[in-house]
Parts: sequence; structure tokens; C-alpha cells
Amino acid sequence: MTYTPNVPQFNQTIGQTQAIINANFQYLNTSLQLNHTFNGNAIAGEAAGSHQEVQMPNTPTVEPTSNPTGIRNTIYSFQKNIATTPGTDNVNEVRTYDSATHWMLSHMWTDTIRGSFTTPGGSGLFNIATVPAGYWGIIYMYCASKQVFCQGGFIDDGTNVWGVSCAMDSTSSFSTSFVVKLNNTVSTPTGHVLNGSVSQSVYQGKTFNYVIMLRPAGI
Repeated sequence: MTYTPNVPQFNQTIGQTQAIINANFQYLNTSLQLNHTFNGNAIAGEAAGSHQEVQMPNTPTVEPTSNPTGIRNTIYSFQKNIATTPGTDNVNEVRTYDSATHWMLSHMWTDTIRGSFTTPGGSGLFNIATVPAGYWGIIYMYCASKQVFCQGGFIDDGTNVWGVSCAMDSTSSFSTSFVVKLNNTVSTPTGHVLNGSVSQSVYQGKTFNYVIMLRPAGI
């Protein structure tokens, strides 16, 4: 389908240009419906002219590598791949550029879970969040009152979820320790509930906000 400009001309009749004009209107209709609501293609009752999605087609020779000084941006791609083979679909990713030539590509997560928890007054296990069976991912946790950040990873084998924590320097000493230690003890299976423990009293009875990024594990 092509668009023919400059039709009709002053010396052309309706009969001469009718087919061309019809083709032009069809071209415009198809183009306006691309990523937008127009002429009866609404998905959920949105107004005509609304964006339905924003596509960033793969460019095999021109990939962004840097931003102007002082500019930082994040590109989120859902069911499209912007960083590997052009034209490859079914890949989700987040790519963040700073103002230099560096970029960070997170793994290709399909879902996120956000919430908060309050650690108990002792060192016993407590529930953090329920994760889908057969998923794996990472969790970031932050306690504003103690200004402490910690993270870890987990995998659900279809029966139980097992966590692995990243260690950090303790605030009470320079020995390596954990803020929140995710549970991976075989003797205490948890089903699909990710849980953990806090051994350092300074972090007990504190509220943490968390975000979990996850995807099917494929195991």
C-alpha cells in the first residue's frame, strides 16, 4: 500500500482519481491505527487519538549508546527485544543509560511485586511475599528508618521457594553479615512464600519496603 501525494490535480476528474483517493484514505486509516485508537479499533473504550502502545522498532545499525551530558533515561521493552537480534520478540528488558557511554541491562523480568513488611522482635522466620510457583527473581529491600538497603535472589522449584541473600558489612561492626537473610533451609520448607530472618537486633522490629522482579524459571 502506498500514498500518492498531489491528488487530485486541477485538471483531473473524479473518475480519474477516485481509486487513488480511496487508496490514500485507506493508507491514512491504516497508519493512524498504528499504536493509536482511530476509527473503531478501541481496545477498552479509550478516546480516538489515544496511544495504545509506544513501539520502538529495532534498528540493526543504530543502537543508542549514550545520552547528552546530564541526561539519564530508562527504556522498558515489553515483548520486544531492543538489545540483541533485531526483530526478535517475546523478550522483556529494562535498559538504563547514564550521561556517559555506559548502560545497564537488567535481566528480562516479566512481573514485579511491591509491598512492605515489618521484621519481628526476634530472629525467627517471617513471611515477606508469596511468589508464583516455578518463578525466580531478585528482591530489593529498603528500611528508611535505618537507611539500609539489602537484596537477594530466589527460585521456586514448583514446590518451595528458596532464597539466597547478598551479604553486606554490618553497621555494628566491620564483619560481613546480613540485614535480612532469605530462607533456604531444607528443614523449613515454606511453600511459595518467600521468608527470611533478621539476626541483628538493630534491624528487628523495623519496616522494610521491597520490590521483587521475577519471571518463569523454566525448571
